[in-house]
Amino acid sequence: MLILSREEIEPLISMSQTIDIMKQAFMEYASHKTKVPVRTPISVEKKKGQALFMPAYLEETEGLGLKVVTVFPENHKKGQPTIYGVILLNDVETGKPLALMDASYITALRTGAVSGLATAYLAKQDAKVVTVFGAGKQARTQLEAVCAVREIERVHIFDYDHKAALVYKQDMEKVLPRIQIDVLKEQDKNGAVTESDIIITATTSKEPVFDGRYLEPGTHINAVGSFRSDMQEVDSITLQKSKIIVDSLQAVLDEAGDIIIPLSKKVIQQNDIMGELGDIFLNNTEGRINDEEITYFKSVGLAIQDISVGKYIYDQAKTHNIGQEIELS
Repeated sequence: MLILSREEIEPLISMSQTIDIMKQAFMEYASHKTKVPVRTPISVEKKKGQALFMPAYLEETEGLGLKVVTVFPENHKKGQPTIYGVILLNDVETGKPLALMDASYITALRTGAVSGLATAYLAKQDAKVVTVFGAGKQARTQLEAVCAVREIERVHIFDYDHKAALVYKQDMEKVLPRIQIDVLKEQDKNGAVTESDIIITATTSKEPVFDGRYLEPGTHINAVGSFRSDMQEVDSITLQKSKIIVDSLQAVLDEAGDIIIPLSKKVIQQNDIMGELGDIFLNNTEGRINDEEITYFKSVGLAIQDISVGKYIYDQAKTHNIGQEIELS
């Protein structure tokens, strides 16, 4: 079995390659050529932690495996990361364990890439201005992916932790040196929303992070932060004004407070969800049809993303003789 660290994984794959992999994965998903159960959470109440188990099989990609993510908020007291994650990849011919790899970078990369893919089909072609809510790891790959599919000129970043937003600005200016990045104060949020062609929400907020009344026609929103039924980082007004596309209808109805809360309040109906991202690639659902539409993409993440990227990385690692081989028996 091959063991791959984050440092070994990063040089093996680019954002543009990941976006292409995501398109293939979601086409397979929409064509019913995948098996991807809803993630299984297990709470570890005594330690205030949670583990998430996410298996998947992709028939055409020939990817089979499992991602395990743990979230233990008390870890900071021990000087350890809050989140750990690994991906186990299996051989589709024999079931043999092929690889065990770090999942932190892959998770951020694939989540950013699917938003980039959604942006390619749902944002205006001439989109120039982006506002990002949240300054964590995920917000970095979200912006990188959007900039891979649109000629972005200016970015606004807001986080309630102002220092984190300043660090984000410094980091992203190294990655995207030609783009102007401004750090927002709270009183500037509404103006930034009005000015933006694309909005990214990548927070853990239980309350909406911007006011949908300030959205202008033509805006596209990528909402990736909320992953529980009690989290709602995008308000109901935004959903009422938007064409709604999701990564997985089953998953968002089970997990996404952004969708579940407005549905429970009867602010929107389930048939207001126009379709899944993969349906657009199969021409079963329309993407953006004019420059006046407000479009909204909700992603909670599917294991097909992790396993398809993991399969690509494994193949690259074998080709370039990267990683450590171990014998299990």
